Amino acid sequence: MRLYLRLVLLLTLVLMFGCSRGGTGNYAALVTSSSQRDYGWEEDAGASIEDLSLTQDPTRKLIRRAWMQIQTPDPEALEGIVMAAMQEHGAYSEHTMIYQNHRTYTIRVPEHSYQPLLETLKNMGRLISYSENIEDVTLRYFDLEGRLDTMRELRNTFQEYLRTARTIEEIMSVETRLAEVQREIDWLGTDLRSLSNQLEYATISFEIRGPASSGRISRPPLDEQIRGLFSGFSTFVSAVILILIGIVIYGIPILILLVLMYWLLFGRIGLLKKAWRIASRK
Repeated sequence: MRLYLRLVLLLTLVLMFGCSRGGTGNYAALVTSSSQRDYGWEEDAGASIEDLSLTQDPTRKLIRRAWMQIQTPDPEALEGIVMAAMQEHGAYSEHTMIYQNHRTYTIRVPEHSYQPLLETLKNMGRLISYSENIEDVTLRYFDLEGRLDTMRELRNTFQEYLRTARTIEEIMSVETRLAEVQREIDWLGTDLRSLSNQLEYATISFEIRGPASSGRISRPPLDEQIRGLFSGFSTFVSAVILILIGIVIYGIPILILLVLMYWLLFGRIGLLKKAWRIASRK
């Protein structure tokens, strides 16, 4: 029994050590070939847009994001054009906000349609501001992938041990370790799916602004002002009535209780006074 547990522990340590190295094993040759092209593998460094050798390398895992503001005389008329452009490039708006003469879209677009859609949006009005960011997550992606493969192999190994376990102690020990491995697999899988989604779909924050307002503040009509006045007065009256009801419901019983306590302790009965006199005599 002890020998079996030692073997299981030894196998776990060996495989976990291999897990820490598994992320680099899948792309060691890739690192070697890439280093000859004079660029590094720094995690989340934020790649330069002008570096074509970086952005066009298919072995890289790049997350693309862009922020853009344009101005147009009629933002409402541009809504249909924006939707048609998104549909044409297989994109969708993850978040849309419409406020007066402003329109804001958070667009998710397939990576291969990112640049075409970006150019289309730029030409829809007068460009006010524009910025773009490319995040290199190559190391992180392959590390998650390698660790996930290693943990799946470890899960298969423990499942084989579980089939051959003969005692309750052996079964409980293997099942405990198997549950820990499965939780790790679930966490790694969630992280890898989230990262893959960001790689497959780029993000464009697109804002449409209408013409600048003249700064003149329009007042509401007189009837609306009168309605607002009466509405405020009714709210005040309701608050006063609510306070009076609260005093009646809670204040009077509390006052009665206080008078009763005073009467028992210090009044005619004077229990506290009597207790003090008895203690003083003693």
